[in-house]
Amino acid sequence: MAGYGGKPGYSVAQGGEFAYMQLDKIEAADVAFEATPDHATTLISMQNAAVTPVECAQAAIQVIAKSGDWLTVICHAATPEALDALAALPAQHGLARLTVFCPRPKALAALLAERGVEANTYSIADALLKGQVRGGQGASA
Repeated sequence: MAGYGGKPGYSVAQGGEFAYMQLDKIEAADVAFEATPDHATTLISMQNAAVTPVECAQAAIQVIAKSGDWLTVICHAATPEALDALAALPAQHGLARLTVFCPRPKALAALLAERGVEANTYSIADALLKGQVRGGQGASA
């Protein structure tokens, strides 16, 4: 976008913002089969940081939001590389709170606890279903 187009007090250098989004309504029963990592990253970013990612990273983990002593990340698979990266985050960023969205939150919390890392873990599927309604009632998993 070209910004404010020469209006007094504004410059083209200030620019503007534009996001093109495609809305994909996925039936609750199909979320586990049809939702992609990009769906989850975009929605969780919008829900938790009020931003849309410019591009979705293909790394083991992706940072969604950071402020002060807390960090929110998404982890699509609890691979050894992802566990190493998650375990390193508190020391790297001086965190008091780590929040991780993942497919199996209880299992990931236990794996991180074995490494001495306390994290609040949440289900990606639950995050994807949050806010979807059918007939005026919330969707159920």
